[in-house]
Amino acid sequence: MKNKNAKWENWCNLVFGAWVFIMPWTLWSGLKPNQSNAISWNFIVIGAAVIGSSIASLKDIQVWEEWINLFAGVWLFLSPWLLFYSHQYLLLINSLLFGVLIIAMALGAIPVAEKMERIRQNRLKNLRM
Repeated sequence: MKNKNAKWENWCNLVFGAWVFIMPWTLWSGLKPNQSNAISWNFIVIGAAVIGSSIASLKDIQVWEEWINLFAGVWLFLSPWLLFYSHQYLLLINSLLFGVLIIAMALGAIPVAEKMERIRQNRLKNLRM
């Protein structure tokens, strides 16, 4: 079943995920070498997860894909304090901004994904009858 709903949310998250993925190469400044490696991997993994789940959702929306985006957005939002880079203004602002945007898009798409899941389940139930 092709996804006819929540496409714009997933396209937005695809773009947001791409930005998060390339952040280590664009916004780097003033971090210690051992700290910057962990923070780089944080952005790369979060960006890749959002990109991957957004692409999968564009093909056929599933609830679990949107929950991955929601979790990734929450982690991104909290990561400046969990990974101790909240003193880096550009990284902090980008983490907060894109964390909130990814969360908002996921929260908008979760009800659509749940509705599509119910439709799929009803179709399967009807086929079995």
